[in-house]
Amino acid sequence: MWLLAFSIFAALKWLTWWQDRGISTEPWRSAGYLFAWPGSARLAIHGDLHSRARVLAVSPSVHPACDTSLHAGDSRAVTIAPAERFFDAALWLAGWGHFVILCASFQVPSRLAWKKDLQSLLPFNRKLLWVQSGFTVLTIIAFGVLTLVLHRELLRGDRAALGLACFVGVYWTTRVLVDAFYFSHTDWPKGRVFTMGHILLTSLFSSLALTYLGLVLWHWLLRGN
Repeated sequence: MWLLAFSIFAALKWLTWWQDRGISTEPWRSAGYLFAWPGSARLAIHGDLHSRARVLAVSPSVHPACDTSLHAGDSRAVTIAPAERFFDAALWLAGWGHFVILCASFQVPSRLAWKKDLQSLLPFNRKLLWVQSGFTVLTIIAFGVLTLVLHRELLRGDRAALGLACFVGVYWTTRVLVDAFYFSHTDWPKGRVFTMGHILLTSLFSSLALTYLGLVLWHWLLRGN
């Protein structure tokens, strides 16, 4: 699964580099983007000098000064900036948070004794459970990778990116509601480790839901105003 996650992430990183490869010719900048930068905002890494050069080359009389924030020209930029900074950091944390969930998920079969309990199921039902679990893992990997790779698009409020954010937010909100109203506290294994794990995971699920749905609400309010 980790190999699959790395392959998807590496492919998307290569795609974004290939699209913007003409921006900079310095090999060290490309290497830094491909191997040291976790996101896809290539322009932010090695397009800065070129952007400033273009700004200096154009006279203000020909090209009026502009606001370089995500909401350029908006008189509310002063009030928007703190929200932009918050979601900028929150999206990075949310993207990596999905891989934290995977680390916990990979411990579930051994800690919950699946190998023993699943022996009572028919072979087909046992395989079906493993397949569904695999698709769940793949979904979480996709959420994490897409959040990291599409960070700039999510922050900018592109329509497709907001659709993804809405789906991810609803997904984790549903997970929290299932835990609250369908699972019983007595269903969980006993022990301090399991209790702490339950609390931490539920807190993480709630944080992810609030981050993605909050992002959608923020852009909706901006467009409404």
